[in-house]
Amino acid sequence: MSNIEKIIESIKKSGKFGESPVFSKEQIEEFEKALNFSFPEDYKKLVTTIDPEIVNFYFVEPYRHPHKKNYIIFAEWTEDVFAFDDKNYKIVTILKNDDSGKTWINFLEWIEYVWFMSSRPVNPE
Repeated sequence: MSNIEKIIESIKKSGKFGESPVFSKEQIEEFEKALNFSFPEDYKKLVTTIDPEIVNFYFVEPYRHPHKKNYIIFAEWTEDVFAFDDKNYKIVTILKNDDSGKTWINFLEWIEYVWFMSSRPVNPE
C-alpha cells in the first residue's frame, strides 16, 4: 500500500469524509488542460477517491494565482490558500496578505501534515 493510500485509509477509518470524491478523473483532466499543468499522482489519487472533511478546509477548483502565475491554488484553509509551484511541485502556503508561508516538498508531505493537524485531539488547557 502506498503512502497516499494509507492517508486515504486513515480518512476512511475516521469517518470524516463526504459521500463522493472531490473531483472526477475527467474534471482533473480538464483542469490540467486549462492550466497547462500535470497534477502529481498523489493529488489525483486523493481527490478522485475521497473528500476529506476537515474543519474550515476545502479543496477548490484549481486556478492560477492572480499575481504569482507559477502558483496553482488547489485548497483553502481558513484564510490561507495552498498552491502547487508549477516549477517544482512544492506546496506553498499563501497567506491572507499574499505573502508566502510554509512550504512542503510535495503533496504527500503536505496532506500528511494537514491530516495530522486536523485529526489530533484538542487539548483544552
